Amino acid sequence: MDSFQSPQDGPLLRALLAEKEARLEEERRARQQLEAELRALQDEAARLTLLNELSQKIGLAESEAAFYRTAAHYATRIFPIIERASVALLSPDGCSLSLFTIEGNAASLPAGTTLPFEGTVVGLTARERRAVVVAGDEFEKTELLDWVRLRGAGLRATMTAPLISGGRVIGTLNTGSSRPDAFSAEDAELLLKLSTLLAAHVERWRLLTELRASLEETRKHERELQRELDERAAAERERAALREQIIEAQQRRLKEVSAPMIPITDAIMVMPLIGIMDAARAEHALESVLNGARERGAEIVIIDITGMQQVGSYAAGSLIKTANALRLLGVQTVVTGVRPEVAKTLVQLGIDMGALTTRGTLKDAIAYAFESTRARGSGSSTST
Repeated sequence: MDSFQSPQDGPLLRALLAEKEARLEEERRARQQLEAELRALQDEAARLTLLNELSQKIGLAESEAAFYRTAAHYATRIFPIIERASVALLSPDGCSLSLFTIEGNAASLPAGTTLPFEGTVVGLTARERRAVVVAGDEFEKTELLDWVRLRGAGLRATMTAPLISGGRVIGTLNTGSSRPDAFSAEDAELLLKLSTLLAAHVERWRLLTELRASLEETRKHERELQRELDERAAAERERAALREQIIEAQQRRLKEVSAPMIPITDAIMVMPLIGIMDAARAEHALESVLNGARERGAEIVIIDITGMQQVGSYAAGSLIKTANALRLLGVQTVVTGVRPEVAKTLVQLGIDMGALTTRGTLKDAIAYAFESTRARGSGSSTST
């Protein structure tokens, strides 16, 4: 049996159905909004991932040119809707910008194109030091040189950002699309982040390049300084060696003149001593008198100490040592030139020189020697 429905139930059912449809529509819209927000978050995450990847790639680049090529390439990946990306570098005089690298559509403005600073979007971006987005009617109406040429190549929107390194604008990072609605404010903000990242790496690279150049210059100066020091050291060694040679020659000459053996006859020789008698000189004098007496077969050696400045215990001992050595060779020693003050000093020192034959002057000593050799019959031939 069918249930009974009163006429009043129709409007109520329709109201319930309308309310249900409204809730479903609201839920559908909420779901679409959530899906859009999720896609936006995913797109943002993907862009941030690409930014991080770009930073790593730029960090591995081996030249400033590689930075710009890498940035232009990643711009087309970060903004898939764009059809062109480029880097324009400011000239040293600041009057123009040159397109250094192009990624994508290069028909109207190829790499190497020079654009004036005034009357161009790249110049406007560099001058105002901010991101610039031009699209739609504004893009169609503008007469800026680079926009006119891009419009001729089929582009309908551009987005540019300045490259600021060390507080100075060095160029611009530029993008273009054929879609008038291609760029949003968020896109401009992201492009500005990309240009900031690129400029930071450029600044770091330039600093490193300057540091390397400075380091190389420092090393060059160090090498030059080291070479100069080596040359000076070599010259000093040569001078020192020359000084040693001069000193040795002077010492040899001094030895030759400080204890000379002067032959009077074949049997009589005189050795005058001057200056101060030290150990080295005493050794040389002993060696000289022994060799000279032996070579000439002398019988008497006269040692004249008139020119000696001091005759102390060491000098007196040396004379006695020399006399004893000559006596072993069969040669008599006669000492002359003992001044009164020297004799007094020897007495005060208790040195006994009684074993030595002494004469007051060299003349007396020579006369004594002649008499002694004549008595032996062996002193008549003279030296030539």
